[in-house]
Amino acid sequence: MAHYLHHLCRFSSYHRGMMPDRLSICFTALTAFAGSFWALGPVDAQEDRQFAAGSYVVSAEAPHATIMAVTGTGSSEDPLIVHQIVHDGGASTLTVRFYDPRFLRPATATEGNFLKLAMTLVIRNASGRAWVGFDVELQQESRLPSVYEDGLSFDQMRVLRRREIGSDSFVEAVRALEPYDEIRFLDGFVDPGQSARFDINIIDVTPNGVFHLKQIPRLPAS
Repeated sequence: MAHYLHHLCRFSSYHRGMMPDRLSICFTALTAFAGSFWALGPVDAQEDRQFAAGSYVVSAEAPHATIMAVTGTGSSEDPLIVHQIVHDGGASTLTVRFYDPRFLRPATATEGNFLKLAMTLVIRNASGRAWVGFDVELQQESRLPSVYEDGLSFDQMRVLRRREIGSDSFVEAVRALEPYDEIRFLDGFVDPGQSARFDINIIDVTPNGVFHLKQIPRLPAS
């Protein structure tokens, strides 16, 4: 949390004309952020520490994955890049909290905002086993599959059409829209100790300030 508060104060330095001085801006920002942070609910006890970049705060589900760094703003030109280590062959979950810097509180659909996120996962395989595929699944609520009505998708509307979904380690990126909102990366492999890059686009037309991304390595059958 402290990391994100520092980030907000840095953001305020670019908007000094809005208030008399930077100290006042920071105070206002910190007050607003404190209220909005708790409005989203407490952080799950299983989540690792949080990383802030752009308008986003990202955490991973411990002990399955560890985030090493998060950079970028989430635009097509400057995607949100999450560097992480996956420690085993089971599923892990990223939690992404979204803040609108114009209001310094969670964005809502009533303000005319909707989430448009260009995201890249850079994942090191520390499981000790090769991966022959990799799945990512969107969830509005943790551990519950995304449904059609929730407005969350891997850019079904093709808003970020200039940025392709793909991977440097797998040839195919197959979308599965029902009953899960999922992308399956196939026809490739990631050896133990090696890293893979996954480019994905996420849209949420009714954002509530948080979503989850389940990550599932596919292991060889034998």
